[in-house]
Amino acid sequence: MAKVIFGDTDIKQVLACLTLTQKEAYFAKVPCITLDTVSAWSETVEDGWNMVVGKENDRQQIQRENIIDAVRSFEPNEKQLNIFGNGKAAEIICDLLVC
Repeated sequence: MAKVIFGDTDIKQVLACLTLTQKEAYFAKVPCITLDTVSAWSETVEDGWNMVVGKENDRQQIQRENIIDAVRSFEPNEKQLNIFGNGKAAEIICDLLVC
């Protein structure tokens, strides 16, 4: 099992095949290039922060050119939409329970 930590480093992009890494990259606001035909986190693809480089008809062979092109050109063009929330759910729930 791999563990990825996005700290105070200057990571520009992440190449990922693990689903957890894709989501961690999103939370860290690091663009992710997924080395597969689909992403388990389609929300991150729809939000523009995750790019899938595989083709449906060629699952076993991710073309090297697709990866190289993605690394050279992929950059999110917009700010993230907080599709997984803003991180304040526990605080809101506690406030409701204490009232």
